[in-house]
Amino acid sequence: MNAIDLCSDLTARKSKLAVVGLGYVGLPLAVQFAKHYDVIGFDTNEKKVARYKAGVDVTGEAGDAALKETDCQFTAQEEALKDARFFCHRCPNPTQWGQYTGPDGGQRGNGPCGPPSFPGQYRRL
Repeated sequence: MNAIDLCSDLTARKSKLAVVGLGYVGLPLAVQFAKHYDVIGFDTNEKKVARYKAGVDVTGEAGDAALKETDCQFTAQEEALKDARFFCHRCPNPTQWGQYTGPDGGQRGNGPCGPPSFPGQYRRL
């Protein structure tokens, strides 16, 4: 699949986009992308994800109303990322790069705070 096909599939909602890291940059990005694409919003902080699902914006960047209206699928479950074809990693601190620890306690070094790759997935850091 080339970039044009990927864009077409994202626009037609045949493929999902994942935003990894839902802080002050990633959360509003995920909410805006969800207006046009199927989006998985992933963060390892389960308490933060639960607040987003309840419509509470802990960052103050997207707004509670936007969270209550969004179709973004918020999750802290790494397994959900298998459904995504394109990733945007939004980890603001370069010292975190390659320091993501998976649920099994294993070190992940394939991108800033990045989950493992699955076949056919594309990444934008």
